[in-house]
Amino acid sequence: MAHGYIYVLTNRAMPGVVKIGRTERDPSDRARELRTTGVPSPFELVHSSLVDDCESVEKHIHRLLAERGVRFLPDREFFEVSSTDAIELIELVARQSIESIVDFSRSSELSKLAHSLQIPLGNELISEAKAMSLADRLTQIGRQGYPNALKMSADIFEVNHPSALKFRELWREYLELAGLEAERRPVASGGRAMRNAVGRDAAEYLQRLNRHHGWLLPLDFLILVRFLYQATNSPMKVTSPKSKDRGFPQAF
Repeated sequence: MAHGYIYVLTNRAMPGVVKIGRTERDPSDRARELRTTGVPSPFELVHSSLVDDCESVEKHIHRLLAERGVRFLPDREFFEVSSTDAIELIELVARQSIESIVDFSRSSELSKLAHSLQIPLGNELISEAKAMSLADRLTQIGRQGYPNALKMSADIFEVNHPSALKFRELWREYLELAGLEAERRPVASGGRAMRNAVGRDAAEYLQRLNRHHGWLLPLDFLILVRFLYQATNSPMKVTSPKSKDRGFPQAF
């Protein structure tokens, strides 16, 4: 099992078609690699999700889309589906894989572990090697059941060695896990307050992306809508009415 990205690429030469694949490297590098003499225009990375087992998640997504009859060829990663619907399906599958392993009962213990690390304060700069090592450790802690560690990891890639891709992926994974924790907690035990906090964090996510030229993308606004909706409804919803109408959730 390997951590990696599930990505969605579009190409203006192929309207209505997306490429959905996986990589253990930066998805932007994969998009650049696909620019060959046989393709008239470059591929554009429109989405990537960081998952624990990228190979199994990719196979699951490809199978679901093949069952929907939108896969061009069995040995090709091209699908006749909108990028929005592809993203919603990827996030649904990724969320289900997280739900099966995360344990929020260790949140207090993991919080102490995360805050015991030497985390830079404010705009304090650290070396790239230290930033990567610290972010990896925080990410592991976050995935074990302390979502805030993922936000702490994302902060490193906003201040130290800025990376729009890593900031976006880590912050969104934080929102997913924080939303899942809020969903599991009863309203009487603070579940409603946690859901409201997730909505505020979604708005903060967009605000922070907006600070950096070129970091805020149109698709990021889907995240705001989704998590604000979750913050005002109980139980939390995973998919939009549009994706439900297309039958994706029923395929599981």
